Amino acid sequence: MNRIGTGSLADLHFHKFKNKKNHKILLCILAAVGISSCGAPPQRDPAPNALRPEATRPAIPNTARYLVPDSAAWVERTHDGLDRIIANGCRIEARGASIERVVEGEPDIEGGYAMPPWTTAIPAGSASNRAIRYLFWKDKDLYGAESFLAPLTPVASLRTDIKRAFDWIDGAGLITGDGAFTVRAKPAEPLAEITPFPIPAASSAIAADARRGIALTTFGHAKLTQDGGRTFRDAGTELAQTVRLDIQGDLIAVTLEGDRKRFITSTGDIVESASETGPKRGARPPDLDDKWPPAASAAPLHALIKGGVFLDDGSIVVAARGVAARIDGSSASVSSATDLPQEFGECAPVRLDREILLVCESNERATVLSLAGSPRVERTFDLAGASELDRFAVSDGEALGFLGPCEGSPPRAAGLDIISSATPQNPSTQRSAAFCARKSRSEWIEHRLDPADATYVIAWIPRPSGGAVALVAPPGTFLDDAERVLDRGSLRVVRLARSEPPLALPPYGARSADLLARSLRASPSGEIEGWLPSTTYPGNTISVVIDHRGRPRVRPLPSQPSAIATSGAFGMVQTEDGRLFETTNWGEHFTEVPGPPGSPLARLSQCSPAACRIGPFLRLGWTAAAPSPADAASVREDLKRELALRAIRDKQYRRPSPPPPLVKLTCGFASPGEGARVADSYGFGFTPTPAPRTQVPTRIGSLGTLLLPWNGSQIVASGDAEIAWVPLLDKDAPVRRATKPLAKAGADVKSRIFEVRLGYVIDMAGRVSAVTLGPKESCIAALLEDAGVTRSAGGCAPDPSVGVDLGSRTVLLNAKSGSHTLLAVDAPTSGPSLGLFQRELGRTAVAYGGPAYSFGMGSRGGAPVAVAVDGKGEAVLSPIDDARGNFGPEERLAPLTAAKLGSDKACSPRPGQARIVLPFDSLIGLDRAAMPGVYASGGFGLAVLRWSASEVCLDAIELSVRDERYEVDVGLYEPPGTLRKLIGIFGNFGDFGAESPKGSGAPPGSPRASTPPGPPSPKPSGNATLALILHGAELRQRLQCSGIAP
Repeated sequence: MNRIGTGSLADLHFHKFKNKKNHKILLCILAAVGISSCGAPPQRDPAPNALRPEATRPAIPNTARYLVPDSAAWVERTHDGLDRIIANGCRIEARGASIERVVEGEPDIEGGYAMPPWTTAIPAGSASNRAIRYLFWKDKDLYGAESFLAPLTPVASLRTDIKRAFDWIDGAGLITGDGAFTVRAKPAEPLAEITPFPIPAASSAIAADARRGIALTTFGHAKLTQDGGRTFRDAGTELAQTVRLDIQGDLIAVTLEGDRKRFITSTGDIVESASETGPKRGARPPDLDDKWPPAASAAPLHALIKGGVFLDDGSIVVAARGVAARIDGSSASVSSATDLPQEFGECAPVRLDREILLVCESNERATVLSLAGSPRVERTFDLAGASELDRFAVSDGEALGFLGPCEGSPPRAAGLDIISSATPQNPSTQRSAAFCARKSRSEWIEHRLDPADATYVIAWIPRPSGGAVALVAPPGTFLDDAERVLDRGSLRVVRLARSEPPLALPPYGARSADLLARSLRASPSGEIEGWLPSTTYPGNTISVVIDHRGRPRVRPLPSQPSAIATSGAFGMVQTEDGRLFETTNWGEHFTEVPGPPGSPLARLSQCSPAACRIGPFLRLGWTAAAPSPADAASVREDLKRELALRAIRDKQYRRPSPPPPLVKLTCGFASPGEGARVADSYGFGFTPTPAPRTQVPTRIGSLGTLLLPWNGSQIVASGDAEIAWVPLLDKDAPVRRATKPLAKAGADVKSRIFEVRLGYVIDMAGRVSAVTLGPKESCIAALLEDAGVTRSAGGCAPDPSVGVDLGSRTVLLNAKSGSHTLLAVDAPTSGPSLGLFQRELGRTAVAYGGPAYSFGMGSRGGAPVAVAVDGKGEAVLSPIDDARGNFGPEERLAPLTAAKLGSDKACSPRPGQARIVLPFDSLIGLDRAAMPGVYASGGFGLAVLRWSASEVCLDAIELSVRDERYEVDVGLYEPPGTLRKLIGIFGNFGDFGAESPKGSGAPPGSPRASTPPGPPSPKPSGNATLALILHGAELRQRLQCSGIAP
């Protein structure tokens, strides 16, 4: 043990507080704990000695309440300063963070929007002033209300979830997974109507008023109107690469890629800068009385939940990088704040006996700031090159210490072998052989463990007057009583066997390092109480008491705990049914407390000595009140909670169902099914002998399966890959098999591949082939190309991709969130032929957060085109300039809901039709009434269509299905190693008389793969086939599809 006084830095006054205003603010903070007073000189405390009984418990307010932080979904602010917010399914009116009014109950909602004011005006002379002024939604359901807290009126139930809303010329716009809509309020009626958005393939839009608006399309064009939507002009040249739209004052603010700005004025001019832009519409305005500096690293309520501490008057001291402040306990607003030097890093307040300190951590040093009298640096610790460890430990109201030596090199974790060999040594983030305990403002005492104890130390606990307790947990299940406790001056070493009952301390540190650890406390009698991690208890945290002899005891938690958050003596437990229990005495007693408004499953995530975060809410303070007896109302609340939990869990734990199809194929059975089965086989389909279950196969898109030569966690580079697949759009659905050396993969495969994603390319004759997608690091395109599963595309194409083969080159479209990229697959024009290669033609930025369109590619008149289809079936075509790599003006196509089979008389080939290959999820399905027991799963679909402005014809389709007649598990998930799909060919699809491309429906007898003896194909009747390729079994049945309809 070494006594060490404060160094030279301790005598330096904190230079930032030479500013008299900042100095006075901190003196006012200190006045709340009786350390100082505003305007009066500070009184220095006497040197601390024995632990004062009145200081053993931190300040606890006798009431608790819920606050709603500014991270909740904000709708608007009223003229009198009330914020209208959606949080946890409720509509809330709040002033600052304080909740004033709440509407909760059925139906709960997740989003809301105020209709543009120019769209809700009541016509003069109207007999009624009622109108829908607010929209609310939950998943797919849309509601309207006359006022923010008024009863909800159902408006529509859409096919996919609603994402967001925006101001439009004649109503509110909606962005959904299916596309964009317009919602219009009916004049003088509390009703609304919803219609498709006027601009096809819109990805984002906004209106400044009833005349001016702009819409962005998914192909990167900007449509601007100045006459209320009667006409639109293409402003794509001036506004190319637009990613965001906003309204600032009277201007439409356009953000281009690279954060470049453009502004559209009231006259329609597009300018690069504007002298007055005004506030951003729809953004939460700042609190005018907020004293929190904008340069701080976190919001005040975030700092409160991270480490706020209560003062005696009910206010809270908080700190973050660059700021220390005081929050008023009644209004939850910042009452005073002062800047801190940024070089101090992140800071947190510490309350000791009649004293407030700040502890801070930067990359170079840890700092203790004394706020008594003139604020000054009390002590610093070197952290240059330090390991990621907890920095300080505090026993609230009693003592503070630094996890490391008082002087010299910074703390570093010892080398650990557990990562590779999983030995039971302790990798706790609190590991440090030395501990520097604060005795007084001018003296710190260093404690150091013996090497044997230092190896397994899991916690340090500071004690008053510079004492400390080290908690050591060597591996094992038993420890002799004589070895449990060792007193060495003011250092006490307490040893526990890591796995001794009832403990189960984890061998690995599960949490990240903290600036301030406050999980344990040592009493004057030698008892330790607090919180320890556990591998066997729910929530992975236990409340423990270790008596003066070193014997542990676990305190019980509330039954069925699902989450626990603690901070010093305070803690909160959430049970599986959503109930909340708090403790203010280290888990000795728990009291049930009311939950936040709304959903009972708002998740408990974090606590500080002042508050807990539960879902979107903060619970400020602690009640520690005795629970009231149950009454009829509480019984009703329990029932309501249980019903809500059932509905929420049903949604949480089930795979979401795909949206219903827009159009359905009407098919019937044309012949009996034919199949074969081999018992006890795990192979892909029927094999002559049973295939053993050796490993999980790799899925090859919707075509088949791949077995790679793995040996444990390592791949055998010299081994063979076994490939089995069903050719694309082959109505006979034969299973082809190939064995290829892994050396032909062309990549150094190190990690396990669970799925090989596929893209699809259509040629000028309408034939479709597959290409391999994925990152270059794990690309096995060469392997699949050699087997004949896919065609060559110069390596793996980016995921997702769809393309068109023009003969001289292939053009691919990689359409993803934020951008659409066109790529060309070319052959070298000179030099030795090294095969095909990919190059980027052009990239078009797209607004984020738009609808999820389905993209197809094809050709029209020999030129490449792209098609986008929304979830309503609306489709647009954009010609592609494959020389410049950009998209031409959109053209409306016939909606997918008007589709007919390619064999229909109305679908004869005509000039101007585009041949398109369209991958999709659930746009096309099956009429379940026509084929009982067989239905589309919504997992995958591929359609070949002929499309024009007047018609859409379905020539071929592949559709993932489920067949309840033969399957035990008919869930939506398609396990690897199986295949279930419908393959339909309608009309004259493709030309397979000559050589077919790799990856297409090549005829049997292809030299690229073998078709081993198997079950006979069904008789050649019907225009479609139902194919079920299961483990050790195959079944095929011919179908006759007669039509397609919505």
